[in-house]
Amino acid sequence: MAVFAIMEGPDWGWSHPAILTLLVVSAVLLVGFVYTERRKPEPLIAVGLFADPTFSGCNLVIFSAQYTKMAVFVFGAMYLQDVLNMSPLMAGLPCCRRSLRKSSSPRFQATPPTGLVRAGPRCLASRPWASASPSWRSRSPGEAMP
Repeated sequence: MAVFAIMEGPDWGWSHPAILTLLVVSAVLLVGFVYTERRKPEPLIAVGLFADPTFSGCNLVIFSAQYTKMAVFVFGAMYLQDVLNMSPLMAGLPCCRRSLRKSSSPRFQATPPTGLVRAGPRCLASRPWASASPSWRSRSPGEAMP
């Protein structure tokens, strides 16, 4: 509902009753979700983890990076299509150019990922970040969210 309200807000007007209703209902549902999850014995999202400033900071940085990418890819492609009159295929190619260039570079092809493939499971199995405290840092990535 919130996404719909944000997407349609500029067209319908931010003071339109439907947009305001959707935003208020979304906020109420979010508060209800957090309230419910904090009281469950096995929550979908362990909301208490966000009390740790390091955990919250890391999630904020990742969210910001993903949001920035969305602005570049989505709105960049829309600009290329609407303003420069490119086809969807031609508008998508500049977004893929860096990825294609990286994967086709000789340096990338000369370094097989076998070492990383072998080291990753060993690192996860040894759990070098584990400590005696039951914080989120002592969990493996798959255990961080129950």
